[in-house]
Amino acid sequence: MAKPGAKRTPQTKTAAKTTRKSASAVGARSRAAEIRTKTGKKANATTFRKGQTGNPHGRPKLPEELKAAFRADAIDALKVLEQIMRSTKARPEARIKAAEVILNRGYGTPTQSVELTGKDGGPVESMTHEQALARLAELRAEDA
Repeated sequence: MAKPGAKRTPQTKTAAKTTRKSASAVGARSRAAEIRTKTGKKANATTFRKGQTGNPHGRPKLPEELKAAFRADAIDALKVLEQIMRSTKARPEARIKAAEVILNRGYGTPTQSVELTGKDGGPVESMTHEQALARLAELRAEDA
């Protein structure tokens, strides 16, 4: 790697060929030049198109042998958590976390309640499909 501020020497054709990136990297770069973000900026090679996921097949599944090994150590792990939870020498944060993990494994994580309200705290208004289309037509007429 060249030092900052150092002059670059002109490369010969063979040196330039050896320092070029692979054709697939160049192709990805040219495809990225075609993509623009919502702000109008050029996207880089790792930007996904709208509706495209970066992990189409999802998270890889753990092999059954590995799952079995984890399950075999589950009792020991629970004993360690119990020791931390009951220890007076452990930091309070560690004791709380151990208790939380034990409870979550035994009873599941608590559900989070969400309260939905409509305009000014009133009830949420619902529309039929026809009502929604009529409202959309009204809004479009206002914009025109």
